[in-house]
Amino acid sequence: ASPGLTRPAGLALRLQRGALVGWAVGLALTGVSYGSVGQDVADLVGDNNTFEDIIAQAGGSLTDSFFATSLLMMALIAGGFAISSALRLRSEETGGLAEVMLATAVSRPRWAASHLAVALGGSVLLMALAGLGMGVTYGIAASDMGQVGRLVGAALGFVPALWVLVGLTFALFGLAPRAVGVAWAALVACFVIGLLGQLLDLPAGVMDLSPFQHVPQMPVEGFALAPAATLTAVTAALLALGFAGFRRRDAG
Repeated sequence: ASPGLTRPAGLALRLQRGALVGWAVGLALTGVSYGSVGQDVADLVGDNNTFEDIIAQAGGSLTDSFFATSLLMMALIAGGFAISSALRLRSEETGGLAEVMLATAVSRPRWAASHLAVALGGSVLLMALAGLGMGVTYGIAASDMGQVGRLVGAALGFVPALWVLVGLTFALFGLAPRAVGVAWAALVACFVIGLLGQLLDLPAGVMDLSPFQHVPQMPVEGFALAPAATLTAVTAALLALGFAGFRRRDAG
């Protein structure tokens, strides 16, 4: 075994490496596909009023609104990775592998933190690659490579919202492990709110339940520090709850 596998973080990365690579390639290619049609979004919409209404929710020019909606879609897809990566803790626990690890000198918080690091760091990587794929293809089509940094930054703006999903999943794992499936229900709700919330005229209180609704709709809007800081603080609180609950219960 390599030296990295003798540490919890190295082992967690090795266990999740395949999934991380698969999600990363998928999001990067999705970004490439969205970026390649950025120049022709008006033709893409055509006479499809429903599609146009969904895209136009972000406001601004049709192209920027298309990118804002596309980035939201990719962030929601990346939410699948964020939750499944955090849930690796539960599968390791129910499979009896956590017991083997925790029988050594590795503490429970350190073991949990190793998988959470993959979930949190992987979310950053996925959104960076999604924005990069979109930015490069659109930059080439528009003969403006300055779009790369702009769209990568817009994609990374969704990272704090993804971290909230990681925090929620871990809080459920620590406090009520049999209820971890609620995290998937939360992601479905985020999809409905993010893509159809305005069209369905959902109440503001319902819309605010999705962390993705608190992210500025870049590149239509500019970056705002306050929402990112608030979402990060919520993540920290959820992780703290998860660690507190995990310390107090028996593995399995």
